[in-house]
Amino acid sequence: MLRWIIATGKQSFRQNEAIKSIRQFRTIDRLEKALKILTDKNIISEPFKRNSGGRPAVLYAVNPAILNAAQVKAG
Repeated sequence: MLRWIIATGKQSFRQNEAIKSIRQFRTIDRLEKALKILTDKNIISEPFKRNSGGRPAVLYAVNPAILNAAQVKAG
């Protein structure tokens, strides 16, 4: 999960985006457990919802320090 977050380089992502991209999470329950661990470690924010006209999207913000550290390491 963390590798995917760093690879995308996005400041935020949708929960459904993660489950579609990371095939090892076959169920939403497994994905939510992984997201909870990353939230507890302050890698991502608590989930928040954004209305986009239809069903609200569940989003997570990525800790900018994680992305900055990944850029420094790669660079």
